[in-house]
Amino acid sequence: MAGVLAALAQLRHRPWLALDTETTGLGPYDVIIEIALVEGQGAILADTTVAPGRPVTAKSSQIHGLQQADLAEAPSWTSLWPQIQALLHSHSVVAWNAAFDLRLLRQTCDRYGLPMAVRRILCLKQAFRQRHPVTRPTLAAACLALGIAERPNHRARVDAEVARQVAWKLMPGGDIQATED
Repeated sequence: MAGVLAALAQLRHRPWLALDTETTGLGPYDVIIEIALVEGQGAILADTTVAPGRPVTAKSSQIHGLQQADLAEAPSWTSLWPQIQALLHSHSVVAWNAAFDLRLLRQTCDRYGLPMAVRRILCLKQAFRQRHPVTRPTLAAACLALGIAERPNHRARVDAEVARQVAWKLMPGGDIQATED
């Protein structure tokens, strides 16, 4: 785990982005239905729903609020993947629950027969747990502990932005960097 904090510290000097996904469910056949990528300085590089090609479970809809009808006009994963993959390949990547997001990226690509070449995704939950030993860390708990006003809401763009802020707070110096508007 010490490696996660060391790797996170190195992000100050390279392009990185925060990733978040929302999915049809939590199982081995579920897929991504929303994805967001927020650059380390705050620029939104991707924020889109995705046509799932399978039903969204009621339990997942209760968590993120996305219904099947919300995805009717969404682009397909096959049309989005080239751009998403290029961004993931050209940046270091952080995510609150990296294992989950990486698994769902793989499952979604496998479903459509797409190759997936993604570098390591740094897990912010592991980094946070190292600095703040808690039994069940959540993204909301990390926000509270780190003094981040914005709270996650189980939508990809907001949660990716919150993850970006958590990453900055866990880096040495702990200052959130943002683009100038």
